[in-house]
Amino acid sequence: LSTGVQQEPGVIRAYILEEEDAGHPPELLLGMAEVVGTGVEEAMRVDVAEALKLLLETVARAPQHTPERAVVTPPEELQRLVALFHAVALPIVLRPLMNGVGAYLVLDLLAALLPQHGDVARRSVLQHGILNSVMALVADVPPGASLHLAAAVARVVKAVVLCKDDVFNRLIVRRNLFAPLVKLFVANLERHNLYYSTILSILEAIKRENVRLLIVYVIHNFSDALETVKDLDCLRSLKRQHGILKDKDPSLLQLVMNPDMEEEAQVSDGPPPIPLVGYSEEDDDERTGKRRRTEAPPDPAP
Repeated sequence: LSTGVQQEPGVIRAYILEEEDAGHPPELLLGMAEVVGTGVEEAMRVDVAEALKLLLETVARAPQHTPERAVVTPPEELQRLVALFHAVALPIVLRPLMNGVGAYLVLDLLAALLPQHGDVARRSVLQHGILNSVMALVADVPPGASLHLAAAVARVVKAVVLCKDDVFNRLIVRRNLFAPLVKLFVANLERHNLYYSTILSILEAIKRENVRLLIVYVIHNFSDALETVKDLDCLRSLKRQHGILKDKDPSLLQLVMNPDMEEEAQVSDGPPPIPLVGYSEEDDDERTGKRRRTEAPPDPAP
């Protein structure tokens, strides 16, 4: 199936959307979700999960053996498909997270798609409590156990960080979601495996993307624990950034030390919170321009 989707993803997308346009349930999409969410044959689950990735990716891969007259999916149609997947198919796909059986494949799919699906992904994460379900998988890992599943959990967390979404960042802080990851990391320092490298890549992503709230959160809560890692240049960089941010914006430390105040702020009548991700001036100008276009009054009627 993944080979067929790779050859003609536009045709498959168009078929799914035509089903919906005709007022029918999207049987193909639901069937694929059932295989990933409840299938028992692992080879088929892997094949279908890869096909879903290809269908739902909004950042196109380099074409491989693409037919000369391949059907191109317009961006608005792709967004419709993404919204349809999150509305009707994602709840089925998430079933393995409830019992941990077959969860690795679901985690891999989430890590691939969450950074690409924007606001739709945010709503799904909050509506279905996805981060809580994901983190529960590493809540009690016995010493010496395989960290294969834990590495997949860490990749989902990295994907969430790469979303650069203020809501996700605040959720991580409020629920202290890094705690089980760091605990497992420190307990397995001698095992330089995929889990180890994925945790380091999360810290690198926080530093590189200048996610200010998470910089303060990581150093304030986990600096002592992470000191046991020798020659961790990333940690030294985060500490320097933390020292600057602590003086420049004390409200960040207040949010980390009193995460409940964030929930109170969300229900207040005050202005929305300041973005806690570092953006370039160009990004600010672009967002301002979009806001002005959105707020511009309509043209007067003739």
